[in-house]
Amino acid sequence: MANQLYPLIYKPGIKRDGTTFQADFCTDGQWVRFQRGNIRKMGSMQGMKGIGRENTNGKPTTTNITILPEKGNTSDMQVYLANSSGINRVRTTQGVANSVYNNIYVANNDNLIWKSEIIIQNDNKYIVYVGSYNKFNISDEIPSTLVSGVIGQNLNNFVNPPKDQRGICGALFASNYLFLYGSNGLVQWSKLKEPLDFTDSQNRNITISNDQVVDAKSIRGGTNSPTILFWTLSSVVRCINTPDTGGNLQFQIDVMSKSSSILSTRCVVEYDGLFFWPGTNRFFQYNGIVQELANTMSLNYFFNNLDMSRRQQVVGVKNTQYGEIWWFYPEKANSPMRDPNIPEGENSRAIIYNIRENAWYDTIISRSAAIYSEDFGFMASYGYPLSAPENGNTALFRHEYEYLTVNPNEITENFILSDGTEKKVAIPSFFTTPVFSWAAFNPMKQLTGSDRWMLLVTIEPDFILLPANPDLKVIINTKQYAQNIAISSDNFDVPPLQVLQGPISPNDILDCKIDTCFQGRHMTLTFTSNLSNFEMGHVMLSLGLGDGK
Repeated sequence: MANQLYPLIYKPGIKRDGTTFQADFCTDGQWVRFQRGNIRKMGSMQGMKGIGRENTNGKPTTTNITILPEKGNTSDMQVYLANSSGINRVRTTQGVANSVYNNIYVANNDNLIWKSEIIIQNDNKYIVYVGSYNKFNISDEIPSTLVSGVIGQNLNNFVNPPKDQRGICGALFASNYLFLYGSNGLVQWSKLKEPLDFTDSQNRNITISNDQVVDAKSIRGGTNSPTILFWTLSSVVRCINTPDTGGNLQFQIDVMSKSSSILSTRCVVEYDGLFFWPGTNRFFQYNGIVQELANTMSLNYFFNNLDMSRRQQVVGVKNTQYGEIWWFYPEKANSPMRDPNIPEGENSRAIIYNIRENAWYDTIISRSAAIYSEDFGFMASYGYPLSAPENGNTALFRHEYEYLTVNPNEITENFILSDGTEKKVAIPSFFTTPVFSWAAFNPMKQLTGSDRWMLLVTIEPDFILLPANPDLKVIINTKQYAQNIAISSDNFDVPPLQVLQGPISPNDILDCKIDTCFQGRHMTLTFTSNLSNFEMGHVMLSLGLGDGK
């Protein structure tokens, strides 16, 4: 058989469950995503200067991030970081902080997890924090810490707090009321337009479940505002306002699911009116009804390696630029793919669901809190840098950041060392393609049954590949049988896109291909890059019949 050209075909996603001997999905990857069905490297990260280095022992104990525009200057930020030591405020410009770092509330309790909510009262914008002492036990009913204050000023204890503060897990501001929820299914709300006043709250509460309420989100309710969705440890409850004749809140309880579950108090992610969250053994979504969110790619991988004793560390965030939902989570110490450089017990990986591609993938990363800033349009997360996490300081990182003062085509990570100096390192990435083989799955995903080795003669790359001297390489992996250990080739350089200026002669045209002449019975390709920014297009393979087995 003469050599023939075949496209390199794969479906979006990285398949972790089952064996790697399959023809549809990439089987491994790090710091890559899928867009329009194609693989591309994730972007750079900028560690915001000065943020987080003061944290105790440099550990990423931050559990809540709030990013708001600086009053009177929408290009500047106010960043609030809430951790086990208390709450700090930093005034910054976009991406780079100045030296103002205020400790505005001190708590000092390693069992503390914070959630925040922005409210309006008397034309002032307040920030409200609920501190729950349930980091190691989601069901703990220890009385919560409630603090609030005008944004930009120091925080005070909560004004006129509710009588029952047992196990309050969070707050929600809706229709000029502040709702507090927590133990024994109890939901309490403030006086109208006085969200910090909970006096006489025994007349403004409702029990919606017999277990703990762990999260709440406003949903569209038409004239019955507010309509609120509550998550308990075992159910999802919709509360619809049916006011009495005096206009007072009166809720109709509608149990949407009695068989759901939830991993943590910070894992529900809202995306365009839809809600997504991981349960204790499957993923869920709410789109008017509660449904299982199918994950045929990495469901077993996620739950088998999740450290359930630290389930409260799971935190979710969206990245709307790429249609993604991220969940940062802690892996068990003996998980086979856990990065040993990440301190034990910390979050060590993120599982990612891409709504647009309906695909799942994951990446090594250690972050304990995250936020998507609607005001500034970026995702940020707090924790260790990707490179040398055992030595690096924790910081707040802005994702998908293009460095305007250096080459924006290089994918790097900037963060601050303990001595205050800035360090910039390349972010390594790679992905491994599905198996292709004459004996099993030919490149067109057809079973040929020809028991011959596959001869890879030439790779015709098609990449958006920057900078001018990229470091993208390809490795050829072969196996004799499905359960053999793979044998890998040396690195082959992937040539950059040829760009010529002025008149072009035939002698100027380069052969932008990779000659390999490599053979094996079952074959995969691994593309690796440290610094380059790449996006894969329509790669072609010249394949022929090789030797017999």
